[in-house]
Amino acid sequence: MSSRERAKMGDILATEADLLGMIKEYLNFEEFEETVQTFDKECKTKGKLVSKPRGSALRDSKTRVIQEDLLSSFDDGDHKVFFDLWAENIPSAVKDSDDEAQNLEFYLRIHFTVYPLRTHPSRQDRAEFEERIFLFKQYLETRGSALSQTTEFLPYYALPFVPNPTIHPSFKDLFQDSWMPQLKDKLEKFLSVTLKSSKIPRLLTLYKEGGRTTKEAMQQLQLQLAESERRISSYVRKCNKVKADYHNLIGITAELVDSLEATVSGKMISPEYLQSVCVRLFSSQMRQSAVQSTDFTRPGTASSMLRASIALQRPKEVPMLPSLDYDKLKNDLVVGSDRLKCLLLQALRWVGRVLGDSYIVTLQINF
Repeated sequence: MSSRERAKMGDILATEADLLGMIKEYLNFEEFEETVQTFDKECKTKGKLVSKPRGSALRDSKTRVIQEDLLSSFDDGDHKVFFDLWAENIPSAVKDSDDEAQNLEFYLRIHFTVYPLRTHPSRQDRAEFEERIFLFKQYLETRGSALSQTTEFLPYYALPFVPNPTIHPSFKDLFQDSWMPQLKDKLEKFLSVTLKSSKIPRLLTLYKEGGRTTKEAMQQLQLQLAESERRISSYVRKCNKVKADYHNLIGITAELVDSLEATVSGKMISPEYLQSVCVRLFSSQMRQSAVQSTDFTRPGTASSMLRASIALQRPKEVPMLPSLDYDKLKNDLVVGSDRLKCLLLQALRWVGRVLGDSYIVTLQINF
């Protein structure tokens, strides 16, 4: 086996191992545990290598770091870091639609709001607490408003209006030693499930992206096809019109040749015949009423109209603008009052905007 063949065989084996690794990853994602065991056994029997999907180790490590950062910020009461990580790493579909996620977020908001009162019960960091109460009130008026009809959460909507929640009977559970560990336990379980489920297998990603790319390409091709068909239809109509005009002109030319031959024999052409020929000749270029009202029997009329129909239109002449009195302008700008100078400069700016760069160059030359 040559070196090229060995390299090709190595590429095939690497690709096969990568594919088998993606299959195993997907089976694990769907929790087909028995199928995974059978799959591993059969691959081993057949001597097939099963590679770990690329990026999975890095992704697992990143997930662990995110989970640890969320839990540590929970312990430290760092609400800014926590909710930044929450917004970035919890899928929107879960945050906005999942009841468990919404309930947990509500309690997490309460935890971070009362955290200064729990950690400093003696001096009670009022400034920090007031800031967090303001943020909690904003949350209740926006995302948290959806839970206002739930009996479980209804008492907490009064929290922003209670001066000292630590002694209020409605909120005594928040300051029990067991409340924070219980909430942390719920958070850990939620993160374990949610962050794991957000790790979409590579096989599923390839399937989704491939399908979406194909669909977008098909839509683009359909649009291009519709536009091409529209252009073809327009070109066919134009081509058919040119063909019809061509056949019409050939017929008129043949009749005129016959008429010229007849005049050689002394046969006269009647004005009515000339009128009918000219009507047919100009019917496609002029309105029917205008054609009927034109006197083609008058000498030179038909030939003049033919020449006019193919003559190039001359561009309209643009009248020259009157020139400025540059000497007077310079004199007024030198010896005139300040108000007059400002008015003149403003007027020159407006004129320059209207007439463009060429006029500005003219001003520079004359000044």
